[in-house]
Formats: sequence, structure tokens, C-alpha cells
Amino acid sequence: MRVFLFSLGCRVNQSEMEGLASELERAGMTIVPSPEEADVIVLNTCAVTAEAERKSRQYIRRFRRLLNPGAKLVALGCYVQLVRERVLDLGADMAFGNSRKRELLKFLKFGEDKRVFLNPRPERGDFFSTSGKLYYHSRAFIKVQDGCDANCSYCLIRTLRGKSVSRPIRDIVSEARELVLKGYDEITIVGIHLGSYGRDLGVSLGKLIEELLKLEGLRLLRLGSVEPFDLGKDFIKLYERFDKLAPHLHLPLQSGSNRILSLMRRPYTFERYLELVEKLREIREDFNITTDIMIGFPGESEKDFNKTVEAVEKIRFGRIHIFRYSSRPFTEASKKPRPPSSIVEKRLEVLREVALRSALSFNKSIVGKTFDALYLGGKRALLPNYVEAELSEEAEERWVKVKVEKASPRRVFARVLSR
Repeated sequence: MRVFLFSLGCRVNQSEMEGLASELERAGMTIVPSPEEADVIVLNTCAVTAEAERKSRQYIRRFRRLLNPGAKLVALGCYVQLVRERVLDLGADMAFGNSRKRELLKFLKFGEDKRVFLNPRPERGDFFSTSGKLYYHSRAFIKVQDGCDANCSYCLIRTLRGKSVSRPIRDIVSEARELVLKGYDEITIVGIHLGSYGRDLGVSLGKLIEELLKLEGLRLLRLGSVEPFDLGKDFIKLYERFDKLAPHLHLPLQSGSNRILSLMRRPYTFERYLELVEKLREIREDFNITTDIMIGFPGESEKDFNKTVEAVEKIRFGRIHIFRYSSRPFTEASKKPRPPSSIVEKRLEVLREVALRSALSFNKSIVGKTFDALYLGGKRALLPNYVEAELSEEAEERWVKVKVEKASPRRVFARVLSR
């Protein structure tokens, strides 16, 4: 049986697709690179925003009607969790919620032809292990945690993914060891609420990091998005102790206004956030902070927005994902009035310009510095602090020593010193 896998949304979804591909292949199926070749098309959906929902619907219809009408179409994940049986009306033959993805293997293996919907129950996480071969990425991502115990007033993820569930350390280390043996010596661990890793197991994210960094041959360990309210003193000290822990964190700020943070039910202030950033940059001056910022949250005033602009100018983010507030069903924020769309658009335009200046300022701060960079192909490389570098020439080795000579808002330009 030939299977094509496609994923929308976050890195957790992408990591799941790599693991699912490995498990399908172990079950005797063939992973194909295009939907036109497939007997089965599997779409891992997203519903974090209204736009993500729209894309999920669009791809279901596209796969069904245009690219391969004859293939069996399977929908997985958050959009399924949200709309339930209605996903079948869009054209899916089978649908599996977030905690039932593994059951796809059973249905495909035994040739089930019925139009099936399994009522999704977000009670546990599904963790798939890669076989050491990556199908869709040149870099390795390992899902270590699922679900979320936070209660942000705008977010639906807690409903869609369920409570926080952690994968045992031994399983994670085993998968990481196999990936390193296959040559993937740079690994990123990801989760829906990564900072809560281990609370259900009596361990911590810091303990997992320490165990992974013991692996012989692992050159660099990266972390996916981590919430600022999960970072304590012991966690920050890891960056003092381990050079192989990448000097980059994606810390969602969401707003620079404490009033809006309170309305969002984000359990920190901007001052606390700034303190974390300053401590990290005291340890490593080239520490890169990237972030998410939401514009147009219900109740956001011009004063609140200006505080966000000031926050961006003060922190010097390496990259900012800026997005409009998207009303999500069943959330507290969805019941409250939003700023007019015309005002939101103007604020987005202003913040995009400020974000570019912020990124340029950070990138300029590393001009003249030398790094061991991960070669991505062509003339592209990734610095340890997650800044992309355009190289003076192509490289032959997986890691290359470079010197940063020039900066732009989106990347730096670096000369290759050794190959």
C-alpha cells in the first residue's frame, strides 16, 4: 500500500508525520512523495486559528477532488477534534482525533474500507518513534510532550489536545540515540506545552535535557517553543553548564501590556519576561530570543499596543511571528468585542516594521563573530542561535565554521572559514 502524508500547523504535527511515516513503513507500507501516487492520503490538520481551519478544509477538498479522487483520504488531528463527524462531509473517508492517531495503523493494515469516524478523546498523547530515517526534513524533531494544562483565555489547544502528557525519558533518549547514529547530530525536542514536560512523571524538562546531552555524538540540542512562565533559575543555569544547548529560545510574549497579558490569563508580566531575557543574554551575549505577538486581542487599546511596540524595541527579538487575534469557539475571549479590523490592520503594519528593525539590530550584534554552523545545502546554513546564514560558497561537510560579515533583517551573510 502506498501512503502520502501531509501535515499542517506546528512542529509537533510535523514531528508526528515523521514518526508515523516510520511506523507505516515498518508495517510494510510504502511512503510516496506525492498524493497522485498514493493509495492512501493522510492529512494531519490544524485548528489553532480560523485560518488554520480554512486551510484544513481546503486541503481535504483539494486532495479529494483534484489531486487524487480515487485515494482513500484520512484526516487526523486538531481540526478533526474540533468539527468531529462533519469532517467526513468534506470528503474524508476516515477521521481520527488527536489521541487516536495510532489506530490509523490498524485500519490500514487490515484493509478496512468502511467510512469510519472514531469519536476523538484527548486523554493521552500519541508518540511515534522514527526509525532513524527522515522523510520530510533534513533536521530531526522529537515529540516529547503532548497536551496543555495552561488556561489562556483565547486558546483552544487545551480542548483539542487534552491534558499535558509526557513521554518517558528512556524512550526519548533511545530515539535520539538512533537518530544520532544515523548522522542527525542536531536534534530539536518539541511539545505542545514543552515546559510542562515531566510533571506527570515526577521529572522535569531540565532532567530530560541533561540526559539527552549525555549522548555521545550529539552536537547540538535545540528546544521548541517554551512558555516564559515555565522558566525557573535551575532551567536558566542549564545554559551556563552545557555548551551543546543551543543559545536560542522561542518565548511567546503575546503582548507587551500587562493589562492585556492579564486578560489573556498569561501568568507573567512584561517585566518578568524582560528579566528572563536579560539573564539569558548575561550567560551568552548572542542568545537569540524569538517570539509570538498577537494583535487585536479583545480590549486592546492604543496604549496597550504602544507598550507592545516598546517591548519589541527594548528586547531586540531575532524574529517575531505577528498574527491577528483569531476568535476561537468555547473560549472566554471569544465572547468579548474586538478592536475594529481597520485599526488592527494599521497596528499590524506598524509592528511589522518595528519587528524588522528589531531583527536587524540583533543580527548586526553578531557581525564579526565566528560560529560552527549546520549546513543546510546550497549556500545556506543555520547558526547555533537559530539565525539563518547565507554563505560565501557551498560547503561539503555537515558542519562548517563561518564568520558573520553582514546582516539583514531576515538573515546574516557569512564567509566560510573551513569546510
